[in-house]
Amino acid sequence: ATSLGSSPSTSSRPSRSASAPKEEMVQLSKERHEALLESEILHFRYALKPHPMTLQQILVQHDPERLREFLLEELPIRWARRLHLVESL
Repeated sequence: ATSLGSSPSTSSRPSRSASAPKEEMVQLSKERHEALLESEILHFRYALKPHPMTLQQILVQHDPERLREFLLEELPIRWARRLHLVESL
């Protein structure tokens, strides 16, 4: 079974607030985990569209938070599309 929840890398992060809900571990079978991943990949591939941006536009970003938000939104979409291309070979 696969465990989802807080990972060791997230435990070293500062707490968001004292009232934040505690994360709980969820046990999933391998099959269920794979089905959830496939569902998420399909969502990113079909429901979301990438925003066109050149490498030059990315490199001139001076606000790290803005670049972080862009990458958090764009990378899963683009990776899902690339994964589909690789799987179709």
